[in-house]
Parts: sequence; structure tokens; C-alpha cells
Amino acid sequence: MQPVDNMDVVLSVEQIGRQLAVRPRFENRSEAPIYVLQGTFGIGALGPAETNPMPMSENEYLITRDEIPLQYRGQYSYVVGAPTQDEFIPIAPKQVVATRYDRIDDAYRFEPGTHEYKIIHRHFQLDRKTGEIKEHHSRETKFSFTYEATEE
Repeated sequence: MQPVDNMDVVLSVEQIGRQLAVRPRFENRSEAPIYVLQGTFGIGALGPAETNPMPMSENEYLITRDEIPLQYRGQYSYVVGAPTQDEFIPIAPKQVVATRYDRIDDAYRFEPGTHEYKIIHRHFQLDRKTGEIKEHHSRETKFSFTYEATEE
């Protein structure tokens, strides 16, 4: 499968007991640094890779079943204003970053039973020459998940 653009983002979806988690892996395939938003809608927090799935704080993923998007029911982090250039960090040529580990089973409304889904991650990149911020996305990943509904 071909990368979506020079920042190749591949998703690994894992079921851990009853939890469903996804780990985005960002790889700069260009010959120049690519500036990616740090934190939400980006590469996550800098530092060592998370070893436990973390709760979602924003609707960063598009998950579909039969081309119909799943409803996001997780938290929202209320940020005032657009991100500034200082919030973007350079990912060096050929560098790989995989610090995030997001729990998605309790953030999206999965249907009870076993179903096939597709997922993409949305993130922002900064063009340092123009100052323009654009949304980019990962490769699409297919996965199967068995959701056992519990009373809410």
C-alpha cells in the first residue's frame, strides 16, 4: 500500500482484553523535515512511547462500518484558537515516531457483535515556508472488532 503523502502514517489496531487500542506510527519519507502538530491531532506527547492505551481527548480518528462513520462519544479538549507554529515539531527525514497509544473502544459508538471497520487518523502539518496548516491523514486500516455492549 502506498503512503498517503511524505509523512507516512500507519495504524496498528490491537485488542487487549475488552479494550481496543490504536497506535499511529509516523515516518517521514521525504528528504526534508516535516512539521507535525504535537499533542492532540498530531504525534502525541514527546517522550517514551505509551505502554498503556490512553483515553481519547478529541475526535481524531474516522472509523467507519459499511462507509458510515461511527459516532464519537469521547471527551473533547477545548482549545482556544488555531495552533501556533511553536506547537509543531520537526520530524527529520527517515525519522519514525510512535509515542501515542489511544484507547478507542470507549470513545466511539461501536455496534454490538463482530463487525469489520476501517480507520484513519487525522493530523495537522505546518508548511514552514508559507505558514499554512493543513489536515493530513494516515493510511486506511481495516480491522475486525467484537463489541460486547454494557449498560451505560
